[in-house]
Amino acid sequence: ITILHHAVGQCGLFRTSDIKTRAYTAADFLVGEDGRDGSFLHVTLYMKEGRSVDQRKALAETMLEMLKAHVIAAQQMTVDIREMATEIYQKHTR
Repeated sequence: ITILHHAVGQCGLFRTSDIKTRAYTAADFLVGEDGRDGSFLHVTLYMKEGRSVDQRKALAETMLEMLKAHVIAAQQMTVDIREMATEIYQKHTR
């Protein structure tokens, strides 16, 4: 989780203070024909709209390369970047 957090911070697309990283374990899952014996790691990155397709693609590729270099146990690794509508997204900080 730390390597992904830092990768997002270093990409230049975000203010470091806006980055939040979470990890969740799936208690119930199946992977292809291996079912419960399979393993996967999936990253979903949500960002406000406004970055180009090339910027989003480069970030997804960087994140996948970091996963491939540091995660040995997962059979499958995927990265999905999703855009949030800027006019709808709300944030409050204290």
